[in-house]
Amino acid sequence: MQVQIAGATAIISFSSADLSGTLQTGNARFSASGTTFAFSVSGVTYSGQPLTTSAPSGTGLISQVVVSAAGGGVAVSVSLRSPASHDQFGLGHDTVGVTLS
Repeated sequence: MQVQIAGATAIISFSSADLSGTLQTGNARFSASGTTFAFSVSGVTYSGQPLTTSAPSGTGLISQVVVSAAGGGVAVSVSLRSPASHDQFGLGHDTVGVTLS
């Protein structure tokens, strides 16, 4: 599994060994402050340690992404440098992308 951060977009790529079905997202929500966005991904099996990826300091909206094992998939937490309220997902065969604004 690999996470890439580019400005307001985070892309999570899964290895073929992690895939257990069609990737789907769910439970997407912003924190009350708008500075944390969380969602789940199903269709993947991951049992490793949480993966934390940080963007270069002061670069873009997204500062950090944490992906951790969860029942039936993974849980994703995205930390933002400023409040946001809109999300747009893009799904591929082995990737999940989200752009926040």
